[in-house]
Amino acid sequence: MSLDHDDAGTVPGFQVVLADPEGQFAGFKGTICVNGSAIETASLLDELGEYFWLDRGDDELIYFFEFRTHEIQIEQSQSRQIQRVIVTNDALMADPEQRLAYRVDKSWPPF
Repeated sequence: MSLDHDDAGTVPGFQVVLADPEGQFAGFKGTICVNGSAIETASLLDELGEYFWLDRGDDELIYFFEFRTHEIQIEQSQSRQIQRVIVTNDALMADPEQRLAYRVDKSWPPF
């Protein structure tokens, strides 16, 4: 698990590393809960519902889930193994340049 921090001393986000092909992090061994209920990692995408955007890269898929107060990114290998769960209040998709770079063709904000 990794925490982001800024100069003001706040934590704008965190990530849970489930599998790290680069070997920098050990896989998270804890329990992931959605709305207070423990879930199997394999069902995480189903539990989060419809994603805002899916980026299909050569090595991974990145699902972007947008909420009023935060963004959740799910990184998944091409073999469909969930590798990281990133939660941030500094939404990547909120940046017009990032949406352009990801070739997003949906309107913003999605809510």
